[in-house]
Amino acid sequence: MDAEFERPIETHAVASGMSLGASGRPRTSTVVVLLLLVALALGALFVVGFLPLFARERTLASQAEHVRAAPQSVVVVKAKPGAAVQELLLPGDCTAERTSDLFARTNGYLKSWAVDIGDHVKTGQAICTIETPEVDEELHQAEAALVQARTHVVTAQANCKLTAITFKRYSELRETKMISEQDYSERLAADEMAQAGLEAARADVLVAEASLRRLTELKTFETMVAPYDGVISARNTEIGALVTAGSGSGAKALFSIARTEVLRIFVDVPQGPALAMKAGQAVSILAREYPKRPFAGQVARTAGVIDPSSRTLLVEVRVPNEEGLLLAGMYVQVAIKVPQAAPPLLVPGSTLVFNGDGNQLALVRDGHVHFQPVTVAGDF
Repeated sequence: MDAEFERPIETHAVASGMSLGASGRPRTSTVVVLLLLVALALGALFVVGFLPLFARERTLASQAEHVRAAPQSVVVVKAKPGAAVQELLLPGDCTAERTSDLFARTNGYLKSWAVDIGDHVKTGQAICTIETPEVDEELHQAEAALVQARTHVVTAQANCKLTAITFKRYSELRETKMISEQDYSERLAADEMAQAGLEAARADVLVAEASLRRLTELKTFETMVAPYDGVISARNTEIGALVTAGSGSGAKALFSIARTEVLRIFVDVPQGPALAMKAGQAVSILAREYPKRPFAGQVARTAGVIDPSSRTLLVEVRVPNEEGLLLAGMYVQVAIKVPQAAPPLLVPGSTLVFNGDGNQLALVRDGHVHFQPVTVAGDF
């Protein structure tokens, strides 16, 4: 078994070109030669990889030294004076000049409506009709109560005449001592009571007339009319719907109307240019839907005080809208031109340095760059 395993090992050693010793192991000289060859190969690889890297580092160091030694150059631009008029572009929402929710003034059921959303109406134009059976019945009762009150007045007048005649007779009899003082006093009291009854009957007539006028006026509220020229912006009812008078809890507006011939736009002007805002000042309204058509408007009024939470001034701008191109609720931008007493200088943003010392501007003076603290008035 040992001879069979030793034979292949000899054959492999001879095929590899290695000289073996008497014991069948490689000689020491052969191993040393192999190690030298490996060391030479590794050294060659090291030299091949290190020399180009070393050369690049020397080149970079030389270039860096050249840059450090060479004089530095900067790009210099001249500051330009800013415009004497600053244009502010502020966001705002269009609102109708007037907007109202129309509530019923009487209870009943909606009988019919004559307009719908988007319809233009004139002042006094009928919008809807409310059926009021309860008011009609109360009106009939008030008319009957007035007739009854007037009848009571006639009766009281007749009673007054009778008591007045009787009292006159008793007065004559009293002078002749034909009646007692008790009878005279009773007739005097009866006459006064008759006069009081007449006054009460007349007061009842006044009350009945007032009630009748109230119900007659309430009857006119069966027809709802437009309070001013405008457009119907909402309809919240249908024919046959129950209508409750008033605007309190449980009542809802039947219609909403808006006047859009003139639109109002409220903008918040920053504190800086707020002092220049004056009533009547011309402005331009810009809408994304009309990119090439600015709309002319003017400042109507200002709040007169700065909001301490936002440091802005509330300004109302009015813009004519006879053509109806702008709609209430649209987002627009208001361009306001504000004159500047001391226009700031315009410089590129790259000349500014922002660090712990604040905003600084790089200035060239006497051939050197200096950093000057500045206040940024605006960023374009």
